[in-house]
Amino acid sequence: MKKFALVLVAFILSSIYLFAQDYTVLEPVVKKEPVILISGKNITYYKLSKRNPIEYSVEGVNKLYIYTRKRIDSNDKPEPYSIKYYFDNSDEFTYESDKIKSDIKAVYLNKSFKRRPSEFYKKPIIIPENAKTLFVISERSNDDVDINILAVYGSKKKKLKPKGDFDKTIIKTGERLKYYKLNSVIPTVIHPKESGKLIVYSRLRMSDNEKKSYSITLKDKNANKKVYRFDNSIISKESVYKSSNILKLPSKYHKTINKYI
Repeated sequence: MKKFALVLVAFILSSIYLFAQDYTVLEPVVKKEPVILISGKNITYYKLSKRNPIEYSVEGVNKLYIYTRKRIDSNDKPEPYSIKYYFDNSDEFTYESDKIKSDIKAVYLNKSFKRRPSEFYKKPIIIPENAKTLFVISERSNDDVDINILAVYGSKKKKLKPKGDFDKTIIKTGERLKYYKLNSVIPTVIHPKESGKLIVYSRLRMSDNEKKSYSITLKDKNANKKVYRFDNSIISKESVYKSSNILKLPSKYHKTINKYI
């Protein structure tokens, strides 16, 4: 989960949306015995075989992410492992994991497993047009590799609420839209829980005949920053504040889009 802090100049109003990818955990077409990992929550993996592919239905899927782990001994210095996959009657594709090590935050629910799970390796998979079925196998029979697959079927729009207590402002513009009053001293922090596109709409409170400029700084948890500057903001002719106590008028909105995974 990434954390974004939006730092904006005084009197800017902001409304924040997320076009989140709709993730679904894929289950094998033919039932397999699951391997349950406890890593904050229970996660189901399935053991890969070299000779018997795990089959998944991928009709309607836009994007796939394959997560793999290796079962390793406590004293192992494990080498990277490889898996193979193919769609319908296509050629095989191979990928090799990064250098792996034990995941100290994950354990197997089944106490009979004498090994530990490695850290997971995540691989995005491109789906050929009109593909219906995915098959996955282990490249080497002596690799104890487990697999979990997430599929993206589409996207949905969600409105995000800033963390903490912020003044809310209702703007009427054909529909009632909720904005939050921000300033340059206290950053607004939001916590997207899913991957997708982060969309920020911002407006200024303005007086008649004004033309003003302002900037927005978006900063993530790793202190990476993006600065957006908007020049010559003008009053919106379609929008008004619901509250009669606000003596100024809303400017036209400015829109920023940030992609992240």
